[in-house]
This record gives sequence, structure tokens and C-alpha cells, in this order.
Amino acid sequence: MTYFVLDNQGNRFGPYTIEELEHFIVERRVLENTVLVNSNTEERVFAKDILQFQNPNIAPHQMASQTPYQMPNSNYYHNNQSQNNNFILIIVSFILIVFFPLAGIIHLL
Repeated sequence: MTYFVLDNQGNRFGPYTIEELEHFIVERRVLENTVLVNSNTEERVFAKDILQFQNPNIAPHQMASQTPYQMPNSNYYHNNQSQNNNFILIIVSFILIVFFPLAGIIHLL
């Protein structure tokens, strides 16, 4: 059985297996009040209702404070836009370099 993780803005990430979600608990990336959505039934539950949060074998220094998902940062969108702009500039340059000289030659004939 797999579950999606919902963040505070309602974005859905996953699906993740129970084992993956329990690993996220160790890393403190899933909390007791994290909302999970069953990937088959779409039923929403709190992580505390289906996952085990008490594990005496976990030392506090082993825990991380990350999220189980990564949203692209603002540079991701900026870099993609730059690549698109570069592509357009290359196409326009190609057209100017190839077709305008040909138009001048044809005009002379």
C-alpha cells in the first residue's frame, strides 16, 4: 500500500510505501500530524494513525529536519527561461544570417 504526502499548501508528493514513510519519520520529514492520502482509495489520514512514531532505537542525533519532497527552487524556473530565451536567440540569428543574404542575392538577379 502506498500513500501520498500532502504539504501545508495542499501539494501532493509520492506515492511512498509504508517503509519509506517510516524512514521519513526517523529523519523527521513526516510528523504525526502530516496528512497522507491512500493512493488507491484517496482516503485522507494522519500519519500517526497508520505509522509507528515511537522507536527507542533512534538516537536524537540521527534525525534530520528535511521534507520528504523537494519543490524546485526559483533558480529552476529562471534557468529554464534562460535556456528557452537562448534557443530563440539562436533560431532568430540563424534566420538572419542565412536568409537575408539570400534575399539580397535573389533581389540582384
